[in-house]
Amino acid sequence: MDKLYEDIARQLIERIDQGLYLPGDRIPGVRKLSQQFNVSISTVVQAQRLLEDEGRIEARPRSGYYVRTQPWPVPAPPAVSRPSKKPTPVTGQELVLRLVQATNEVDFAQLGAAPTPLRFFTDARDPALTVLYGAQVWQ
Repeated sequence: MDKLYEDIARQLIERIDQGLYLPGDRIPGVRKLSQQFNVSISTVVQAQRLLEDEGRIEARPRSGYYVRTQPWPVPAPPAVSRPSKKPTPVTGQELVLRLVQATNEVDFAQLGAAPTPLRFFTDARDPALTVLYGAQVWQ
């Protein structure tokens, strides 16, 4: 058997779901709800707390309770994977070798590396490079 405040909360949820109270609307105050449902104010307060805990309404200071906008529905949990029971060799040697080889390629940018000295550019006397790297020209 449901408790009285749970029954009141369920009825308020039905009103919200039916569109009687829309998201952002203020629900009636505790005195009015206690008269509508013919219950005590403390029962209405318990029902409001339950709805607040469930995320259906929110309290605004000195204003009352308002219907909350419902968040996106929770997606279904992903399917359980069924990996092979046979062991699979794991090696990172190929990946490491490809990385090392890539560092020697001309068009590979090492973003984590320090700036390349001016001597590695084809024309170290280019005025634009002098502005970027200062007046020093490495031999």
